[in-house]
Amino acid sequence: MLFFILLNVLFNTTAQKDSLPYTLFKEKILFYQDLGFNTTPIVISGAFKNNIQSITYINNPRLMLSLGGTYKWLSGRLSVAIFGNMLSIKEYGKTSQFNLGFNFTVRKNYFEVDLTTAKGYAVLNSDQWSSNKLQKLPEMNTVDLGLKTWYFHNKFLKMELLKGRIGHYNKEIMSLYAKSAFNIFNLNNSSNSIIPTELIDSLNTKTLSNNFSSIELSLIPGFAYVNRKNNWQYSLLIGIGGAFQLKNFNTASINRSFIGLAPRFDFRINGGYNTPQYFSFLSVEYDNKSVSFNEMSYYQNYISVNLTVGVRLKTFKDWKTSKIKSS
Repeated sequence: MLFFILLNVLFNTTAQKDSLPYTLFKEKILFYQDLGFNTTPIVISGAFKNNIQSITYINNPRLMLSLGGTYKWLSGRLSVAIFGNMLSIKEYGKTSQFNLGFNFTVRKNYFEVDLTTAKGYAVLNSDQWSSNKLQKLPEMNTVDLGLKTWYFHNKFLKMELLKGRIGHYNKEIMSLYAKSAFNIFNLNNSSNSIIPTELIDSLNTKTLSNNFSSIELSLIPGFAYVNRKNNWQYSLLIGIGGAFQLKNFNTASINRSFIGLAPRFDFRINGGYNTPQYFSFLSVEYDNKSVSFNEMSYYQNYISVNLTVGVRLKTFKDWKTSKIKSS
């Protein structure tokens, strides 16, 4: 940590001697389109029957098409699923997904508000305890609602610039950052247990659960890096921290709540081609959620891969000037 602090101070000092290390097009109206997929695999660990130590659940992702716009520091998007599921429906079943979010920047803080849902999962390697290699759970669903914010120590680090939307960088920049978040997430299987019936232990009430959920506050310190060469820009954010959470599990007759701590990670990588007229970026984002109880833990990954293509239109001022000239 001391090494990164010294490194950050060095680059901050160098950057502040020069002009702005980036070029902005924030007065232009940007329209962009995302094409990608989100996958949310789940692992539940514990001492189950038949000497099973962990159970893995996966959803059948669909290609998601997002349409969005950005003006100055405000950005919004809406995602809808297109085409069919990416994996075999016969083997993995169907998954329906929905994503909605918007983001904005205030001074050194970047905010994201996201709602992510997925319904329809399959249990991998279920032939270890049943006759089905892939046990389908069509009613099993997850919901994640979060408000996240990143604070960059270096005033020149801006998330929308890292993504290439409102402009581009002209040289290498580094910074420490702090990510904080308020999250509500839930795993539910309607009136059925989340754990397969064959693995339920009547002496362990948690294996009868049909719902795991948590409300949490998290803090993740991290390191950010961005560089641009010949119109090609790439960036990396990586951090590790923890969350304070109020967690609970439900069965048909029991509702238990606990307070605890959990590890959290932050990882984002972006790269692509960026000019004043348009840009094209590939991004990979990773997030995680986890809840640990005595004798059992629930761990879920959120992995998103997107290709974003955007075009920058004339500014309102440009349109007004053109209209006056034509008149």
